[in-house]
Amino acid sequence: MDCFQLRSGHASFGDTVWWKTTTVQRVPLPYYDMLTLHDQFQNQLLIGIPVQFKGFSSQLEKQEVESYQNISGYSFQFSYSVMSAAEMEMVYKSTDLYHIDRQMCAVESQNKDELLKVYYVGRADLLKEYGQQIILGNCRSVYYIGNKSQIDPKRVDKLLLKLIGATSELQVQDTSNVKDSLQLPLSAGYDILLSLLVPEPETLESTWEIQRGVKDYLDPMVKKLSRFAEFTVRSQVLYYVKLNVMPRLNSRTGIYEIPNEQLPLVINPVESKLSSFVSQNPALNFLTYTAPCDKYPLQILDETGSGLATNAFLVPQWGGIFIYNAPCPQQQKNASLTSQESEGRGWNAKHEVSMEQVMAVVLNQFRSLIGLSNKIKEDGVLDFRGSALRDWEVDLLVRKRLRSLLFTSANTLQSLGNLLDQITNIVVTEKVGWEVEKSVQLLKEAFDFATRGSLAEGQAYALEAFKSSEIAFHHPTNLAQLYFPDDQKYAIYIPLFLPVGIPVLLSLRIIFAALKKGSNKVKAD
Repeated sequence: MDCFQLRSGHASFGDTVWWKTTTVQRVPLPYYDMLTLHDQFQNQLLIGIPVQFKGFSSQLEKQEVESYQNISGYSFQFSYSVMSAAEMEMVYKSTDLYHIDRQMCAVESQNKDELLKVYYVGRADLLKEYGQQIILGNCRSVYYIGNKSQIDPKRVDKLLLKLIGATSELQVQDTSNVKDSLQLPLSAGYDILLSLLVPEPETLESTWEIQRGVKDYLDPMVKKLSRFAEFTVRSQVLYYVKLNVMPRLNSRTGIYEIPNEQLPLVINPVESKLSSFVSQNPALNFLTYTAPCDKYPLQILDETGSGLATNAFLVPQWGGIFIYNAPCPQQQKNASLTSQESEGRGWNAKHEVSMEQVMAVVLNQFRSLIGLSNKIKEDGVLDFRGSALRDWEVDLLVRKRLRSLLFTSANTLQSLGNLLDQITNIVVTEKVGWEVEKSVQLLKEAFDFATRGSLAEGQAYALEAFKSSEIAFHHPTNLAQLYFPDDQKYAIYIPLFLPVGIPVLLSLRIIFAALKKGSNKVKAD
C-alpha cells in the first residue's frame, strides 16, 4: 500500500503542476459595459450645445425647441436673458459690427465660458449694411440684425446648422451617422512640419524667415487649437530635392505646366526625405517648393486643364504642397548652361521667400485638413480679425473630436471584449484590467459632460479613456498565449506525464481489485 500511496502522490503532484502551468491568468473585467457602451452611445449620445438669446422680446415655441433636441446627434439647450448695460453700450454705441465683435471677444476671453450668445442688434445703419440676417462673429457672439426683436425660427435654423458643420438639411442627413468627418487621423497630438524645398541652390538660393512666419501667422491658430489637440511645429530646409513631375512648356504662355494626373506621383519620392525627427504623432506636412530657374514659372493645372489660383494642392491626412515661383534672373531663365557653368560664371541668385504668401497657403490648407471651410468670405460670418480660427469653429472641431473619441474608445473596448470571449487563452493581467476599468469609468464621465455641453471636461475625460483603451487593447501580454491552443498543450505535456500516468493507472487497477476482493471476502464471512 505504501507503493500505491507514493504513486498516487506523484500523480496528484503532476496534476497540480500541469494545472498550474496551463492556467491562464484573467482578472475580472466589466464585460457588460465593454460590450454595451458603443450601442449606448449610438442610441443615446446627444452632445449639448448651449445657446443663449439676449435682448429678444419672444422665445421659441415648445415644438420648435423639441425639434432642436436631436439634430445629427446634437441637442441645443436654449436660454433667454436681457442684455446688461455694458452689452447694450457695446452693441449700440460701437462704430461698426467689427468694433462690436472685438469688444465682445475681449469680454469672452475673460469669462472663458462655452456659452454661445445671440444678441439682438436693432440698428438702422447695420440693417442697411447687412440686411436682416444672423452673422457669426470671431468668438462665441452671434448678431441677429433686424428691425424686430422677435426670434424667427427660419433664420435660427441656418445658424444652428452652421454650428454643427452643416449648411443644409440634406447635409445633416448625410452626417447623422457616427463616422468622424474630420480628415485628421485620431491621435492625442499632431506634428506640423514646414519644409522649404530648394532643388537647385547653386543657381537660386532661397531662404525664409520661418520663425517670424510661425510666430505671426501659425502660433495664434495653434494656440486656439490647443483646446482641440496639441500641435508641435517644426521646420526644415531641404536642398537638391526635386518633385517627381515632368512639366510641359506651354508655348503660347511660356509657362511650365504640371498636369493634374501627375500630382499623385509627387508624394512618395519626397516623403522619404522629410522625416528628420522621430515622433509617434501623425505629421502634417506643408511643403513649399521653389521652382527651378529652368522651369520658371511653374504652374499646377486642375482637372479641367486650368491653372490653380493658389498653385497648391492638398493631400488628405498628409498635408499640402505649394509651388513658389521665386523671381529668377532673365539670363538664368533662358540660359541652357549646366549648373557647374552657371556657378562658374557667378550667376548664383539669392531670394527670400515671402512668408505672407507662404503662410496664407499653409493656413488655408491647415483649415481644410482639420475639416473647416477655407473660404475667404463666407455668408453670415464676419471676416477674420487676428487668428485664422474663430472660437465657435474650434468648438465645432472639439464636438466632432469628442464624438470620435467616445465611439472609438467604446468600439475598442467592445472589440477587446469580443476577442477575450472568443479566445479563452489570452492573458488578462492586472495592468490590462486596470486600464479597462479606467477607460469604462472615464467614458461614462465624458458621456455625462458631453450631454451637458461641457466640452473641455468632456474631451479631457474622453481623451484619457481613448488612451487607456488603446493601452489595454495593444498591451503586449494580450498575445503571449494567443498561438498556444489546447491541442499544443496536450502535445507538450502528455509526453511528460504519460510515464507517470501509466503506473498510476496500473496501481489504481490493483487497488480496485484489492478493494473488490476484500469486499467479497467480507460478504463470504
